[in-house]
Amino acid sequence: ENYFKSLGESSGVALAGGRYTSAKALVQRRLPFLECYSLGQVCHILQLAISQRKLLGYFNGGIVPYEQSTSMLKNNCAQQKQPLVASLVSATLENPVQVQLADWGTAQQTLREIMDSAALRGSDQVPLPNI
Repeated sequence: ENYFKSLGESSGVALAGGRYTSAKALVQRRLPFLECYSLGQVCHILQLAISQRKLLGYFNGGIVPYEQSTSMLKNNCAQQKQPLVASLVSATLENPVQVQLADWGTAQQTLREIMDSAALRGSDQVPLPNI
């Protein structure tokens, strides 16, 4: 639990990618408390840390401590009956940004920009929560 809470202290994104990619990274770190677990079990541990324990969450395609995640912001917005924000980086609960509806052309262009951004980071994949 303490390890997961400290993940984002030195960088903006603690574990790049989704659960599987993050689980692979954790296994490669050879952490003593995860040594006896298989890759699948570590992936399941991450899922539990995200969905049940709320120790971790997603932010900009990576897994970070829950307090730094969009998951927490979404939960806080829901609890306060605030609209979901479009720009989670610059928005706050006091100053939410309304989500705009897009036509197909805008949706295609935005998806193209998301994929181009991933390619610039050296990735050929984009986690589904980022779309």
